Amino acid sequence: MKIKDELLLSARHLKVSILYGSISRMLKDLIEKTYEKFEKQVVILIDEYDKPILDSFKTTYQEDVVKMMAEFYQQLKSANDKERFVFITGVTKFAHVSLFSGFNNPTDLTRNKNYATLLGYTEDEFRANFAEHIEDTAKELEMTSDVLLSCMTQYYNGMRFVRGCESIYNPVSVGKLFVNQRFDNYWIATGTPRFLLNMVKDNPFRLHDLTREWVFDENDDKYDLNELDLKSVAFQSGYLSIAEWEKVSLTQWKIR
Repeated sequence: MKIKDELLLSARHLKVSILYGSISRMLKDLIEKTYEKFEKQVVILIDEYDKPILDSFKTTYQEDVVKMMAEFYQQLKSANDKERFVFITGVTKFAHVSLFSGFNNPTDLTRNKNYATLLGYTEDEFRANFAEHIEDTAKELEMTSDVLLSCMTQYYNGMRFVRGCESIYNPVSVGKLFVNQRFDNYWIATGTPRFLLNMVKDNPFRLHDLTREWVFDENDDKYDLNELDLKSVAFQSGYLSIAEWEKVSLTQWKIR
């Protein structure tokens, strides 16, 4: 299992020995042994926390995977006194599957304005840090830097998940452009979860219906694994973004 492999790899990197067993037991052992060796609280970074669940979505073993992952994250609570910082990222939010029920629900930064540009490049950051790449790519594509920037803005700048905040460039797409020196739809090749493609296949829709105005409730941030909405999932995974807002009620906003 890949999770076990990653835990063993981390243990080897930290030069600690852990027992092979369930992923929850291995995580607990890794935290404890690392804490004992360095006599310092540990920092834990977990990417794609929801991948095991998404990969088992609508399978006969879905409930078993949810239970297994809930037990895995329970260890983060058990070892709380040995942890300095825990940062978890993923595509979707599953408050109803109780993944974090045993782990003092972590602070959700998804729509926190203080972190709205954390995982992308703002316009100022982009221009200040990639001037050389911009010039080289423009030369390769036989266009001026201004034309290249205009095209990049159209292709890759537009990710916005918090009302009133600046849009950001997709870092994956920008990096791929500079490496390959050609425009392409890089995000769909690198960031599309399989379950989203299956949802599209199982729920025929017109593109107009997916992208037209829709009402978004700021309090509606819970997603039931068994009742996922295509529009919400597309928004969470970076295929729909906020263009502008129009207030409908105290908590509801119309998104264009």
